[in-house]
Amino acid sequence: FDHYEQFGGQVNPRLALIYTPLAQSTIKLIYGEAFRAPNNYELYYTAAGLGLKANPNLKPETIRTYELIYEQRLFDNYRLTLSGFYNKISDMVSVVADPSDPSLDSFDNISSASVRGAEAELEAKWRSGFSGRISYSYQQAKDDQTGQRLVNSPQHSAKANLVLPLVGDQLLSGIELQYLGNRRTLAGNRAGDQLITNLTLFSQKWIKGLECSLSLYNLFDQRYDDPASSDHAIDSIRQDGFGWRFKAVYSF
Repeated sequence: FDHYEQFGGQVNPRLALIYTPLAQSTIKLIYGEAFRAPNNYELYYTAAGLGLKANPNLKPETIRTYELIYEQRLFDNYRLTLSGFYNKISDMVSVVADPSDPSLDSFDNISSASVRGAEAELEAKWRSGFSGRISYSYQQAKDDQTGQRLVNSPQHSAKANLVLPLVGDQLLSGIELQYLGNRRTLAGNRAGDQLITNLTLFSQKWIKGLECSLSLYNLFDQRYDDPASSDHAIDSIRQDGFGWRFKAVYSF
């Protein structure tokens, strides 16, 4: 139960029915509800010079989710997960022309959307310390009124990662591949596919109490764009190329 002074109370249940027909098999049926309250920018920001008008009467966005999951352990090292899902989003907050003044835009609860899809994941762990995971997701996210594909919503996405022990359990390396399919922009164009590689070295036992990690992001310096929001004059935004981060934490 959540309570906002402006919107009042909201109950958001989450229910799960779990059945284990065999020792290594599990079936789950899950239902859930959630909401997102409009932020201060959507509620109160006014900028006549930019053609934007406040709308303090916005309602929260709400979502209902339905998911069917099948989990299967294979041998001693593998776990397979298959799932299908359906999400119904209501009162989506979108930018529209203000009815009283078409020269101004404002946020309003004008649309609803439906998302259907399926996911598959295979995970493996070995006693030697090696572990890996590969997953794929397919979804169709559409505006219920227009039937158009939602902005910045890929149909295809996939991930693969592998953890390798380099020096026992004292120094580990992790490599990750992230694939994202093309996405629709506000102007109806497409932001192209992207495949990003990240690499991390992690140590936690060489010095007692010290954890260190070195992460290399977008290892091969791939160039890709993300769809821009309505606040930008351009349709898509070029993202960062290669980057890195070193982190050290000492616990007494």
